[in-house]
Amino acid sequence: IGFVRAEVNARETERALARAEEEAEKAQGISAFFARSLTSVAPYDMGIDVLVVDVLEQAAADVDERLGDRPAAQAIVRRTIGDSYRTLGHFAEAEEHLSAVMEYVDGELEPDDPFAIEAGDSWAAFLQATQRLTEAEAFCRELLPLAIERLGREHRETIRIRNTLGRALLDRGQLAEAEELL
Repeated sequence: IGFVRAEVNARETERALARAEEEAEKAQGISAFFARSLTSVAPYDMGIDVLVVDVLEQAAADVDERLGDRPAAQAIVRRTIGDSYRTLGHFAEAEEHLSAVMEYVDGELEPDDPFAIEAGDSWAAFLQATQRLTEAEAFCRELLPLAIERLGREHRETIRIRNTLGRALLDRGQLAEAEELL
């Protein structure tokens, strides 16, 4: 029994080490990508009045080339780029990146994976911002229970999803239900 237990523990340790190495490689790739993206904005290349959208366009152009062989890292970066485009009101560009993230999530992750929930929050916020309110509401209603169960009621992503749902309901004129959430 002791030998079997030791063998099981050794396998679990190997799997945990492999996951940790994978996460470290992903984090390193993301960090290098953003460091290059932010330092590539040089006045002698783009002029002294570089806009945030210019930086995003350059980063967006580099995603496939720099992270094409690391789909998880690519999804994280695309989510950040998509969220940034959304907050700037560049909805076509936001949709391009966030759609790619959701394709990754749908094909690679379980619905209650923490990144799947975070990506879902970004997608729901995009739907709400573009006045696709029925879609935003339906998406949030599916996502919110997963976030509560997996992350907890007070987790920032859960709160954001609840807020997005509340804003979509408010925009649709469902004031009583929106007030409960907001």
